[in-house]
Amino acid sequence: MKQRVELTLERIISLADEMPSQDEIEKAHTFATIKVLIDWLREANRDFNNDNGYASEKLINIEWSAAAIAGLDDGNGHDEDLHLSWLRGEVDSAGSEQALGAMEQ
Repeated sequence: MKQRVELTLERIISLADEMPSQDEIEKAHTFATIKVLIDWLREANRDFNNDNGYASEKLINIEWSAAAIAGLDDGNGHDEDLHLSWLRGEVDSAGSEQALGAMEQ
């Protein structure tokens, strides 16, 4: 399960990396895909990771930055590049031992 979570996090980064060059509709589609992946990660966290609070917080932040990049949230006035940087950091943290420690391979 842990490997699947790690691959899903990698996919989120690759999708988010494409967003700045996309038009408004493409960004919305990409955000929807990222949202589905985040929802699956939330289920995996709940069911296989003892509902780790640190991981939950990281997923909230990933979703917020992805929404801001997609233009679906004002992002507190921060630009796409900063949100993309934050998203990448949050994904790294979501894949850390602190976030996934209770999850088995």
